[in-house]
Formats: sequence, structure tokens, C-alpha cells
Amino acid sequence: MGANSIELYEANDKTIRFRTVDSSGAAVDSTGWRAYFTVKVKVTDDAEVISKDSDVAGEIDFISDALNNLWGVNLVPDDTKGVATGTYWYDFEIWTDDSTPLHYTCVVDTFVLKQKVKDNPA
Repeated sequence: MGANSIELYEANDKTIRFRTVDSSGAAVDSTGWRAYFTVKVKVTDDAEVISKDSDVAGEIDFISDALNNLWGVNLVPDDTKGVATGTYWYDFEIWTDDSTPLHYTCVVDTFVLKQKVKDNPA
């Protein structure tokens, strides 16, 4: 697994944070940009196992202050409902808000869905 691998127990809530920085590590103002989080079985697959879009309320939140430009990807129990436990691939991408948007893939790494012991109460 890589340095940015994500582990999540099935049917759990989790917020995953991503910070937008330039090559020197300085925060990049990504206010108004669009973000996507995608999980697939294989990187080359067309089918998405989990998909999040910052244009959908509550899926990806942008949190900005003077020092950080953070994105919070909000995973909820329904996101993993019916998904087999195992290792998948994810990426996090942002698109600028310009008239000719630029596309940046910020990270690609493994997404591990782990089995839990107790079922969620009905």
C-alpha cells in the first residue's frame, strides 16, 4: 500500500481530507474549483464503486482558511452497502473554475474496505 492508502470499515462514516498544495508544499487557493473522488476495482475500469462530486451537497466539502485549502470527502454507510470487502483503487481530482478548466489528479492509491464484526442496528 502507498503513503496515501485509505482504510475504511464497511458501513462506517469517514471524512477523508485532502489539502491542495503546489510542488513546494504551499497551499493553493482552490476556492470555487470542483473536486471528484472515485473508487474503482481496477484503475482502468469504467465502472465506479464509489463516486463523490463537490457539486453534490454534502459529498465533498471545501474548507478554506488563511493557511489551508482542505477538501473533505464524506463517506457514509450507504457508500459501501453491497460492496465486497477488499482492495480497490481511488483517485482525488480537482478542476479549476476558469473558462478553460485545468484538471489535476492529486492522488491515486489503494482504498481498502475492511470487514467489521458487528452489523449496524436496524
